[in-house]
Amino acid sequence: MNKNTINHYYNLTPLVFLFAFIIIGLSVAYSFYSTSFAVDGSGFVRPISDVRISAVEVNSETNGGYLNENLEFANHTFYVNGHVPAALGANGNLIVDVTITNLSSGSVLITDVSNTSFSNNNMTYEFLNITPNVTVIPAASDYTFQVKIHFKSGIIETILKFTEAVLETVFNISTNVTSTFQVSWSRMAQYTIDIQATPSDALILIMDGDRIIGSSSTGHFTGLVDAGSTINWSVSKNGYVTQSGVDVMDDNKSHVITLTTAAQHTLSITSVPSDATITLKQNGEVVATGTGSISYQTYDYSPIEYSVSKEGYITASDVVQTEGSNVSLNITLEEAEYLDGTYMNTDASSATTITKEIFYTGYYLVELWGGAGGKGAGNEIGNGQAGEAGYVNGIVYLNSGQNVYMTLGGNGYTGTSTSSATAGGANAGGTSAAGGGGGGGYSALAVDVNSITLANVLDNKVFFIAGGGGGGGAKIGSIGNSGSGGAGGNINSSATLNYDNGTIYNGSNGTTTNLNASYPASGGSNIGGTNSGSANAGGSLLVGGSGHRNGGGGGSGFYGGAGGASRDALIITIGGGSGGGGGSSYIHTSVTSSSSQQSNLVRTNPSSTGGAAVIKYIGTTLN
Repeated sequence: MNKNTINHYYNLTPLVFLFAFIIIGLSVAYSFYSTSFAVDGSGFVRPISDVRISAVEVNSETNGGYLNENLEFANHTFYVNGHVPAALGANGNLIVDVTITNLSSGSVLITDVSNTSFSNNNMTYEFLNITPNVTVIPAASDYTFQVKIHFKSGIIETILKFTEAVLETVFNISTNVTSTFQVSWSRMAQYTIDIQATPSDALILIMDGDRIIGSSSTGHFTGLVDAGSTINWSVSKNGYVTQSGVDVMDDNKSHVITLTTAAQHTLSITSVPSDATITLKQNGEVVATGTGSISYQTYDYSPIEYSVSKEGYITASDVVQTEGSNVSLNITLEEAEYLDGTYMNTDASSATTITKEIFYTGYYLVELWGGAGGKGAGNEIGNGQAGEAGYVNGIVYLNSGQNVYMTLGGNGYTGTSTSSATAGGANAGGTSAAGGGGGGGYSALAVDVNSITLANVLDNKVFFIAGGGGGGGAKIGSIGNSGSGGAGGNINSSATLNYDNGTIYNGSNGTTTNLNASYPASGGSNIGGTNSGSANAGGSLLVGGSGHRNGGGGGSGFYGGAGGASRDALIITIGGGSGGGGGSSYIHTSVTSSSSQQSNLVRTNPSSTGGAAVIKYIGTTLN
């Protein structure tokens, strides 16, 4: 090797070592800040850099405040540029929700929350739902606190005396504020819990309260938990006696657990009636079935879920285990009642919701009424009357085990003042304008659902919807009359439309007056009712339209009727509003009728506050 080559080698060597040092350093740093790396194959450690402010939004309880521009935020800071209304005085405010997301593997403690700049000396702020050195955000969770900005109490009297323009130009009191806030946090101290179990496929569960924070089915668990927390752990395997314990995490904890084999004993179940079906499940899987009686040998302390069922009886179920001896159970089923009775709305302002399990397969005769509309204020006989509730009936076939869901709407309220609006009945009856009657709410009957939606209608879960009646218009002055509300869709009298999987019975139009003849409120059909007097008066899916200028509210239904309306302030001083339209009703194609059952129909709504359902069990055959 010549001299030049040797010199060149020694000149490159420091660069090579420096380059290697940089690569190793970056690799270590990346490993330290990596968002996930395994610890003993049982969990992932995520660094505190995975904690950040993730959302800043206006709180729904803000009173008059708003943002001048979008909220901005970074990992630890957020910026607010907003407006606090002077007109509302002490009640005006801007409340901001700040969400911190902790994606790290451990809990973090909020150590500080502070303001770093605040532009308006006439305002102040306060933090809600957060306390430094007390508030803890658990791993893999979100936490939301609030910043409330409002005027200082000392200038409230000045604010109330002047408009915002005067406040800004004369008193130099701005209603805008810009501010920057900062939140600090640190990782909670943690200790290790380590459990070694035999057999090696035992299930280890680690719980903090009722929350599972770690698990392993390999017989070994190692993980970090917050200092000071109380940890419940258990080691279990079918055929072995479960062991469990509690650790207060004031130091690292370790346990070596050897499960002992459980003894076996027999679980015996006998049912009355003797042809009931008995099912045993273990860990969610069926392990045995029988009719009338069953015997099953099981390991002690291994929970078994049993159920005893028969059509026409209420199913009995529970969890049982043998604990050193055989267990024998005698189960007597309680005979179930038929779905046969009268169900009524009991409060016009609140829907009556009923869920009933079907225990007897067969045919059921159903009658269903919606809520009636309310009468308009200032009316005599023939003017501003309430629209009648919608009415449907038919026979449905129901299977044992299905759950019937009924929601019964309320009557719209009677208008009592020509200067105030009137509420519609429960289940979205339309609100009236000043003095009009409220629209009635819809009623419905369906199976295996917990709400009435268009998706459930299209999924063939809804059998009946009975529309609400429209509210009557308010009469104003001594000249002219007001219109009456239209009836909800009626199986006996309404025009019909074919629907995708059923029949629609149109709601009736509300009536008008001579002064408002061009502003009728149409009833619901396969679309919501409309009113040319107000674009905002239309009905929609399951919602009655709102009244406009002394008009009555629309009845809700499959599609709601429109709200009533009147012309303008000069005309309505001597006339009245038109009535709201009735909501449409709906019957599914599977619903049938029978001439022999017509005599069993009640035909008169038994509820005085809203809708109702009358159901009669016919039997397994239809005459």
